[in-house]
Amino acid sequence: MWYHLIGDKMTLNNEFIEEYKRLDRLCRGIYNSDKGITNYIDDMRSSSGLGAGGVVGWNDDFQNLKRLRHIRNSLTHDVGTMESAMCTKGDIEWLRTFFERIRTGDDPLALLRKLRLSKIKVTQRPKSTYIPNPPVNYQKRCSAPQNRSTFFTAFFLFLIFFAVFVVLYKIILG
Repeated sequence: MWYHLIGDKMTLNNEFIEEYKRLDRLCRGIYNSDKGITNYIDDMRSSSGLGAGGVVGWNDDFQNLKRLRHIRNSLTHDVGTMESAMCTKGDIEWLRTFFERIRTGDDPLALLRKLRLSKIKVTQRPKSTYIPNPPVNYQKRCSAPQNRSTFFTAFFLFLIFFAVFVVLYKIILG
């Protein structure tokens, strides 16, 4: 009977390893790298400030990926772990679901990219072309001098120009 229990644990662990390899292969293809899930985790780590604040479930996914990578490393590198209950059916289901989320663009990094793009679109909107109706007294304010000194300066310049014109006129016509 104990042999049967060990067989069930090994079957569960083997199923876990196969699902992990399937997800890792997908990530290797995305990153064009031999590190796969580790690249994904590293990207999440480097974007954790933005991701944790903007993507729902970011921290849970990040912690699960790290925990499941640790289980995988234990199963493949430590002696005697295949006979131990290292994972659960829930872990295997989570790997399957996460695989589908990456495939459909619903994973944390894809959601972060979408969030960044939506913020870029918001900041790159063209400026509004809406011009409000001017107030009733707008024409009066625009046509009148802003203050008295501007009016007197303009008037003084006009008088100087006029005086120079009169003097030149008398000199030329004599």
